[in-house]
Amino acid sequence: MRNLALTAVAAAGLAAHLAAPGPVHPAGAVVAMAGAGVLTLVFIFFGELTDLLIAPSARAPR
Repeated sequence: MRNLALTAVAAAGLAAHLAAPGPVHPAGAVVAMAGAGVLTLVFIFFGELTDLLIAPSARAPR
């Protein structure tokens, strides 16, 4: 599921790039790539982040 979502986002970014009317400014491309990298890392490690932030539920004793 995660790989499918990442592939869809990458395809949307490629489509937006190809539909752009003019050349891309290099500084804007660097900022976009840095933001995409940070969001990708958050997305990849989301499972570990939720384990850190959400306490596990207590099980009832048998």
